[in-house]
Amino acid sequence: MRSNLLKGDTFIDVRCNCGHHTVLGACLVGVEGKVISFEPNKKLCELLEAHFSVEKLTQITLYPIGLTHCQKT
Repeated sequence: MRSNLLKGDTFIDVRCNCGHHTVLGACLVGVEGKVISFEPNKKLCELLEAHFSVEKLTQITLYPIGLTHCQKT
């Protein structure tokens, strides 16, 4: 991630989990960038939102949903 993300970039984290990649992405893209994260566990989302708020990581948008890819056969 460190060699690919620049200030002002947009980073998408599917299945945010504990938020490690989301926070790292936020640090790398800076306040000029955006981080869009998805986590289907609603309780975990509440904890993550509180953490992001305390750390003032305003470039993160967290969606309490899961994503999937469906392919027709």
